[in-house]
Amino acid sequence: MGAGGVQSAEQAALSFAASVLIMDDVIASTALQEEPRLYAYHQGLLHKVGDQEPLVNLEAVVGCQNWVVLQIGEIAVLDTWKQQCNRLASLDMIELVRRGTVIKDALEGQLTLLEKTPATQKRQQVGLLDVFTEGYDNLSTASTSQSVIATQIWAHAAFIYVSIVVSGWQHKNVEVCYHVRRIIDLLSYLSPPALVRTMIWPFCVAGCLADQSQKRHFRDFVEGLHPPALFSSNRYALRIMEEVWRSRTEDTDADDSSSRDRDLATCFRGLGELILLV
Repeated sequence: MGAGGVQSAEQAALSFAASVLIMDDVIASTALQEEPRLYAYHQGLLHKVGDQEPLVNLEAVVGCQNWVVLQIGEIAVLDTWKQQCNRLASLDMIELVRRGTVIKDALEGQLTLLEKTPATQKRQQVGLLDVFTEGYDNLSTASTSQSVIATQIWAHAAFIYVSIVVSGWQHKNVEVCYHVRRIIDLLSYLSPPALVRTMIWPFCVAGCLADQSQKRHFRDFVEGLHPPALFSSNRYALRIMEEVWRSRTEDTDADDSSSRDRDLATCFRGLGELILLV
């Protein structure tokens, strides 16, 4: 750090690059069903140690607080372990549930604390969300409140992700439906809606699990994003959702139980190619 704790240009560039790299790595791992390549560095880079702030602050770059991304990484590791056990026909369901419960409890504890954060609480640090919120509200207040909303959206998507890893694809499950509904509600609070460009992964996760009455929310949201070229990833996410919805209809018509074997990785690769949802 420079004088007064201000980052130099080189330090800021390194922090930005590290944030993007970690985020891309974690999101890629959810599609590849592999442990994040940088998983060994997550604790050292993203955890707060005592009064010392984390070396990498994802919230300043992508608007999502570190703890959510840490847990998504843990879910990806759990999914990798599950897939390895399945290939060896040695999956221990009790251990799977135990490890999944640890992750859920961590998410629940942090989300509860976050929801108690006053929406008008200001922070000294501003980040990339300011680029999108500039001109809408007071800069520091807007970036803080939008960051809280963004983090909540990511957290609810993480709940859906761990539920699928532990219990399989159950889009009618009460708990899953709750988290999809909360993401839809929170998306409506984004100001401006263009902020959804920074959270394509949770947007797609929720959309894939949406029920019949909720599909229009995702279609309308994407159709309202202009210019289209700026939101091509969101439109690709909608194509992924549409393919999942079509497949679910075919499974129902055929009374096919194969949908229980569906997972997020299958959805993300459903169009025949792997696109990084970032």
